[in-house]
Amino acid sequence: MLKAVGKYQLKITLSKSASYFKRMLASTTYYPLNKTAVEKYGNQYGSSAKKTVYNGPFVLKNWTGTNDNWKLVKNPAYSAAKTVKLSSINYQVIKASSTAYNLYQSKKLDTVTLNGEETAQNKNNQDLKSLAAGRIGFMQYNEKNRLTANATLRRAISLAINRQQLTSKVLKDGSKPAKTFAIHNMLKNPKTGADFTTDAQVANTADYNPTLAKQLYQKALKQLGKHQITLTLTCQDDDTTKNLAEFIQSALTSKLGLKVTVQALPFQTMLGNISKGNFEMNLTGWSMDYADPIQSLQILTSTNNSNMGHYNSRTYDQAIQHAEGTDALNKSARYQDLIKAAKTAMTDQAVTPLYEAHTSTLVNPKVKGVIYNKFNGSADYRQAYVAD
Repeated sequence: MLKAVGKYQLKITLSKSASYFKRMLASTTYYPLNKTAVEKYGNQYGSSAKKTVYNGPFVLKNWTGTNDNWKLVKNPAYSAAKTVKLSSINYQVIKASSTAYNLYQSKKLDTVTLNGEETAQNKNNQDLKSLAAGRIGFMQYNEKNRLTANATLRRAISLAINRQQLTSKVLKDGSKPAKTFAIHNMLKNPKTGADFTTDAQVANTADYNPTLAKQLYQKALKQLGKHQITLTLTCQDDDTTKNLAEFIQSALTSKLGLKVTVQALPFQTMLGNISKGNFEMNLTGWSMDYADPIQSLQILTSTNNSNMGHYNSRTYDQAIQHAEGTDALNKSARYQDLIKAAKTAMTDQAVTPLYEAHTSTLVNPKVKGVIYNKFNGSADYRQAYVAD
């Protein structure tokens, strides 16, 4: 329930306790909207610069909804306008990465996003920044399929993948190997200060251990009564994802003897197939809206619509229920609930985490004062300025 209790105060009453609620409010999904403007523009609200209203440090100009150039202009009505140093920020959408990179090198751009090859070329460049993207890449399995329902097989697959090579040789964009189904800087241990991703690790579940992987694969063959297994890995048809899929295909074939067919599809087609259960393995990712492990862990509960692999664990569900219910406001107890859930998922190999996504950018060293979100890499230009 929402209620205005003063000119600048809003009282929010929740249906259940949520210790991470303030973090949710920091997400753009929960930003307030101007009622008058929304009613005036209806479903056109936010579709262009002229059909949007602003209360932040900058106002969007010259964006029609489809054009590739626009700018942010300092907002004189912003409550802290005196602290904003930049008069404007110009944006360009440049579809060819090489073109954007060349413009940066010729000093016609102050910041540019790099692809993997460009990142590798600039690994010693002091202008290079590796920013967390707030997303985890992983494989999910159809547990209604007899083969991929076998937990021993899933664990063998996980241990056959060299995540260090996957990130450094294939992605090459600063992404980091994932060791659990969460990303860094979501939550810290309230007692030790350790990152959640460190405490949630389970040995021999997301490591590279080809010897053990081969042993587990042979065990899975016996459990399934098979001499050979062939699986299809479904993925999106963009170049980066296809390269990842082919790397995984090669690893599973060479380390296990498992035959893998890659099925690369347009995103909407892939999503439709996965949602209908028409898959065996799926290479995918999950983006977080706010910094708390529940953002990724919740999708593995048995009743969650995003649990397209149909993972079902009573132990897991109960741990999440406690974290969201009786222990919601007890930091230590909730933390342990989430750790239990994460470890259960890894032990069961509910999904196979692969990498924590990062974005590599080059930034003109004269641009100072930009604050980058440690969780998702978003840039805050409120205090930014250009040095002489």
